[in-house]
Amino acid sequence: MTDIVVGSGPPALPGDMVQFNYECRLNGGDRVADSSEYGPYQYRLGCRESAPGVEFGLMGMRAGGVRGVRVPPHLTYVDRQINPELPPNAVLRYTLELVAIVQPPWDSGMRQRLDCSGIVISG
Repeated sequence: MTDIVVGSGPPALPGDMVQFNYECRLNGGDRVADSSEYGPYQYRLGCRESAPGVEFGLMGMRAGGVRGVRVPPHLTYVDRQINPELPPNAVLRYTLELVAIVQPPWDSGMRQRLDCSGIVISG
């Protein structure tokens, strides 16, 4: 991972609802997908709603930040068969831009937000 632009504000943590833009390319440079047609993508970190490599890449980013992430095959969509047109053992390169953290971390709703990921919070 390489931070291209460091954003500001609190870091994105598991359980946070985040909005982000992305561009995905094969290691050789061919474009696979991007969010420019649809606008920012939104999901909750830690709920496995995207490729694990994308979630890892978003963790710790701050709003306005841009990060380059090289995702090895075992952390891409290939294993999940979401993009069956990807070559076997494809290494993907993402450029991620964190637009916003929609729900801030560690508020009173954190327990409910983490329920989706199976994380157990006592107390």
